[in-house]
Amino acid sequence: MSKAEIGDPVATILRCAAENACNVTLVGAPSEGIERWMPNTMRVWASSDLALRLIELAPASIVVVKESEGTRN
Repeated sequence: MSKAEIGDPVATILRCAAENACNVTLVGAPSEGIERWMPNTMRVWASSDLALRLIELAPASIVVVKESEGTRN
């Protein structure tokens, strides 16, 4: 399933996972291309704080996927 929603990222991801009885939630870490346009403070939040908060609060597994070095164009 894939879905797009607007709102607080952690609360929205947790709510959608609960509504769909997800056993595992996959989240992508921001790519270097996207991070380039973010303010420095937002980069840290997007790449680490979001994942850490999800891992702490989620009742099921969270998998954070980062783009491998070999797939960059």
